[in-house]
Amino acid sequence: MGETTEFEKLRRKKRRKKRLHRLLVAMVSLALAAVLLLTAATVYQLDIATPVGNLIASLRGGDGFSVDLGDLQVSALLPMGGDAAVVASTGTYVYNRNGALLYSFPNRYSNPVSRSLSGRLLTFDLGGNDFRVDSETKNLYTGQAPGKIYAGDLAKNGRVAIASAKSGYLACVKVYSQKFEEIYSWSARECYVTAVALSDRGKYFCAAGLTAGTGGEPVSQLRFHTTGSDAETAVVTLGDKLILSLDWTGEDRVQVVTEDTMYLYDSAGRELACTQLPERPDSLVHFSDGGIAVAWGDYRNPSGLTVRSYNEKLEQKGELSLTRPLISLTQSGNHLLILTEGELYLSDLFLSEAKLREQADAVYYLCGNGNRIYSIGPQGLDRGSL
Repeated sequence: MGETTEFEKLRRKKRRKKRLHRLLVAMVSLALAAVLLLTAATVYQLDIATPVGNLIASLRGGDGFSVDLGDLQVSALLPMGGDAAVVASTGTYVYNRNGALLYSFPNRYSNPVSRSLSGRLLTFDLGGNDFRVDSETKNLYTGQAPGKIYAGDLAKNGRVAIASAKSGYLACVKVYSQKFEEIYSWSARECYVTAVALSDRGKYFCAAGLTAGTGGEPVSQLRFHTTGSDAETAVVTLGDKLILSLDWTGEDRVQVVTEDTMYLYDSAGRELACTQLPERPDSLVHFSDGGIAVAWGDYRNPSGLTVRSYNEKLEQKGELSLTRPLISLTQSGNHLLILTEGELYLSDLFLSEAKLREQADAVYYLCGNGNRIYSIGPQGLDRGSL
């Protein structure tokens, strides 16, 4: 072999520097991820084992995408940490960013409803008695409500709320700690609970209820509670308005969407804002920072189907008209993903600039996850980047 030239020596030196730089970047990234996990565990009182286990599982190698889902009858696609949960009629399947199947469990519920947040997945049997909480790699808890389950929710810190019936009562809401110990229970004889929402740290919850008015007509109510107090915080009556959605922004603001109005309340039930809607929403998405996007109308009309965004004060911001049927509205970081039949639009949250990202023929389900997009179509489960 000939002697190594100066040029070759220099090239090898540069390669070593690049490898060292990449190694340092990887080490710093892992250290930052560990710090963020510890911070989240401290702030939200999460058990540290669950997020650490989720992080390790997310890095597991896989065969990439697309992932063949066979003949699964999918009902939902949900973000799970940095990964995705495919909810089907036969069970739930969690895949990581490399296409590896991390965990699955069979569906034994008649009417399963799923909700994911902070790397946890709540699944309950609507109209049944059973519920469960899973991480990206294992079952964390399996429980049973005292009566038929009407609604459920997860808090960012891992607390769980389950609304059900109870012997002698029309409604019962139980709140469980991160370790699934019952920490609060409220029962009512005069109303049914149709929805429940926990604040970020699970200190407060708001329940949407239906009760009978003086003439026997149905009346909507909002029931505000503080989990550290025995007394109900407030009851707000909305008359004949049907409550479509509840969502907390942080720890002390809750958005309420009815057929024709959006409200913003604080944790004590005081109204902070009220905005009328032109029509009943067909679809909506609550933003993590407090904004909201709402869609209504008929794409076949000259004016098309309307998507409108509002800020955290429920003030109108942007608007977009669509000429195809809407499939879903999804937040992904600072972006709004608007999926119609055959097209995917990418916009900022306030719709100041919406661009046709790509043709999306036969995409059935979509979920945003930071700077990633998971979708389900004819080829199975796919992943892309924003």
